[in-house]
Amino acid sequence: MSAFLIVFLLVLAGTLAAIGLVIASFGVTALWGAPFVGTPATIVRRMLVLAEAKAGETVMDLGSGTGAILILAAKEFQMKAIGYEINPFLRVITRLKAWHAGVADRVEVRGGNIVGITLPEAEVVTLFLLEPLVERLRPKLIAELPETTRIIARDFHLKHWPHYAEDGWLRAYRKQDVL
Repeated sequence: MSAFLIVFLLVLAGTLAAIGLVIASFGVTALWGAPFVGTPATIVRRMLVLAEAKAGETVMDLGSGTGAILILAAKEFQMKAIGYEINPFLRVITRLKAWHAGVADRVEVRGGNIVGITLPEAEVVTLFLLEPLVERLRPKLIAELPETTRIIARDFHLKHWPHYAEDGWLRAYRKQDVL
């Protein structure tokens, strides 16, 4: 066997292994809460307007994917943005996009399963997760967030929690309204 063929086979095997890891990471992400589905900028803006987001506030996106909410909040709303994303490849993409957008100093993306972390304080929390995970997070949101935190849920809502504003399938909640 020639040296070229050996090198070619090693590169091919490495490439296929890397592709397999990426595919597997998306499958694991879907098992833990929700598959990755991006949020268009027009919807992100509507979410942040519905939340009455203000410059200097902190937005936290649970299940932040490629950072669409984080980057737009930092760039257009002058917010500090913290995202939680279990998929390491999506975290890398978020960091690269934040750097490219010039907001890497205001965007932070953390790893981990959002059910098991302690939530930092944030004025705005965004959710675009499947209903079972939203329901699992409900007690955590009540226990750990400040009373004045505004929560914006896209598509899958917080059952038995009155919302104070609505825009299509976006709903806005306050912790103080459930206590």
